Amino acid sequence: MKSLEEKLQSPTYHYTKLQNRLYSEIQNFLLNSDSMNQTKLAEKLGVTKGYVSQIMNNGADHKLSKFIKLSLAIGKIPNIEFVDYHEYYQHEMQNREARIPLDLDEMEKHFCKLDSINKIEKENHSINYLVSAKPYSEF
Repeated sequence: MKSLEEKLQSPTYHYTKLQNRLYSEIQNFLLNSDSMNQTKLAEKLGVTKGYVSQIMNNGADHKLSKFIKLSLAIGKIPNIEFVDYHEYYQHEMQNREARIPLDLDEMEKHFCKLDSINKIEKENHSINYLVSAKPYSEF
């Protein structure tokens, strides 16, 4: 496993942190929006639904201009800071030592909401299948 110092020198480390943060913001936006879904977000961005799906599934590699456009589309202002290496290292070490716990209650809310959505979608799919299925006598 790489040390924190090695990670901080890696462009991939910083890019992945930004990419994960954007993914998390988009996911929260879609979960908390009654009127927005991946298709509507794609329309708003002027991209294909496949591109949005790619972002949500495997974190597509974004140009900085697309990164900003995605952020603004979900009502967020990207704020990239340039921080002194030693300052950042100290801050990261303090966070790691403090071992800030995950907010499991908040995560549980999102998982419950996703589980309910999946159940409803499966039920709707089953109903649509039954409605569209031909009776045996029509074959």
